[in-house]
Amino acid sequence: MKQYIPIGIDVSKDSFDVFIPEKPKGIHFKLSNDKKGFTELLKRLRHFEAGSLRVAVEATGTYHKALSHALYEAGLDVSELNPRWVKDFAKSRGSRVKTDRVDAKLISQFIDQDHFDKWTPMPQDINELRSLSRRRKQVVDRRTAAKNQLHAHLAQGDAADAFTAGSIEREIALFDKEADRLERQIKQVVKGCKSIQSHVARLRTIPSVGLITSVAILSEIPFISNFDRARQLVAFAGLSPSVKQSGTSVYSRGRMSKEGSSLLRRCLYMAAMTAHRGDNRIKQKAAAMKERGKPSKVAMGAAMSRILRIAHGLLSRETDYIDKYA
Repeated sequence: MKQYIPIGIDVSKDSFDVFIPEKPKGIHFKLSNDKKGFTELLKRLRHFEAGSLRVAVEATGTYHKALSHALYEAGLDVSELNPRWVKDFAKSRGSRVKTDRVDAKLISQFIDQDHFDKWTPMPQDINELRSLSRRRKQVVDRRTAAKNQLHAHLAQGDAADAFTAGSIEREIALFDKEADRLERQIKQVVKGCKSIQSHVARLRTIPSVGLITSVAILSEIPFISNFDRARQLVAFAGLSPSVKQSGTSVYSRGRMSKEGSSLLRRCLYMAAMTAHRGDNRIKQKAAAMKERGKPSKVAMGAAMSRILRIAHGLLSRETDYIDKYA
């Protein structure tokens, strides 16, 4: 018999809905998504026995973060759920209604089936690195879009307007400056924490892995050493293949699942591209796959996975990269 009460919380920008499965029909209430609402929630939860609660929050952008921290600091067991898991669970139950109230109840039912992974906040330095890294990605993406816009504008030849071109060029210069500022701040945060500095230095011994990729690995997978096996880490990063097969009529070639952080996968892709221009075991093993007839994309995905597996091994064993053992 289960000794806990599964509480589901569906979060939106301004409010959150709570469902507690108490008989006969359960308890539902809505509170404001701010400190006042957090205080009221904790006040209502005090009526239950300490240690008897499991609280699951649907990870909705960043709107759930303050609530998760408030619950964790109050000593409660908290889990942050991927919204896709809840959506798929609703489909499996044939649910055709989509409201905040219904979603809160579904979350409660989902964790009642032992789908509960206890959430732990990231260390402050790692959290800051994640914010800086993701912000840098946004700036770089906008810079790339502006460069493409400039290229398209200049392709008009004599019809191109000089003032418009100059405006785009000034925008690109601003993005260049902001990207440099963010990278300097990333270096400052790394320098300010000895453990992070040590981990970054260790990861940078891998061929093709630089500062930005090292920071992405550490901040997007903050508890990387907690993974018992590298294959679990590869699946977490969305690099493992997703295969569809049923009987003899349904079969599709395996593709990357692409779950998890897109920033991490992008950095690993750029690292794999750089490795292919060098002379190392990562390149050699990818080349061997292509010689066996594997498509280039498959070889590139394997190189990305290998870099992540190597990173896991280095951080778990606290050792530097040695090419002949890669």
